[in-house]
Amino acid sequence: MTEPIFPPIVMSALGDAGPMAKSVARNLQRGFHPDRYEAACHLSDALCYDGSGHWRIDDTHIERDRGYSVDARQAANGRRAWRTALSDQIARLDDDAFAALLDRLADATVKAA
Repeated sequence: MTEPIFPPIVMSALGDAGPMAKSVARNLQRGFHPDRYEAACHLSDALCYDGSGHWRIDDTHIERDRGYSVDARQAANGRRAWRTALSDQIARLDDDAFAALLDRLADATVKAA
């Protein structure tokens, strides 16, 4: 079987994969998700956290709180947009490509924290 070709945003996210993405991928392999969209959301959130150190809930808070600087709110908005685009692309993968993505993340060597 050949390795599936992932969309560019997914390939970019794979470079940031770390311990959270690995843990989420392993849980998803065990069936801890009711549907593909929720699985994609959890996986994109973990990949974003590994790459930036920010969770979705943190970014939502930063975007809405006027106490943060404009730059911080714009950065949070950018991460949210990237996370949403990544989640959409992961959700669109066919079953074999999704399984291959989980295998790749679950078996990946965790980057140094």
